[in-house]
Amino acid sequence: MPGRTALPLLVAVPLLAACGLADPASPSLLPRPEEHPRRIAVAPAEAGAHLPDEERRQIEADLGRHRARLADLERALALEERALLDALGRARRAPAGSLAWADAQAALSRFEETRLPLSALILSLEDSRFQVLDLAPDDPVRAEVLSLHDRASARAASAEAAAAAARRALQR
Repeated sequence: MPGRTALPLLVAVPLLAACGLADPASPSLLPRPEEHPRRIAVAPAEAGAHLPDEERRQIEADLGRHRARLADLERALALEERALLDALGRARRAPAGSLAWADAQAALSRFEETRLPLSALILSLEDSRFQVLDLAPDDPVRAEVLSLHDRASARAASAEAAAAAARRALQR
């Protein structure tokens, strides 16, 4: 039996010795460079960042179109929202499936269609917003883009809330 206990030692000793002779390029259990936390220093944005003249003129032209488009959408949404509220008022007093209820459904559909272009406008304003974020906070183009984007986003949120309330009112 002494040979059986020596056999594992005869196998283990050469294996352990081979581990010590391993190539230093072989993988080890030490932390890899990727596993160490790194601090990445980000250079602060230039206070004097500016847009090239051509790009500034393009953004200003886009702003004029966006301003007009948002004003048109706000007027159309106000009209459709009033029509929706009137139709919902008549539908509250009428049974589900009635003509008044169907009219309210149609008014909701028109309201939803009217607010769809607002999403496209916000996406376009988002592009302009990213172009002007590095400009100085007091830059008038930056201020106008951010203001118009915020105004469009707020109108989209209020239109979504009105549509959600109308959907709830029609689900009896």
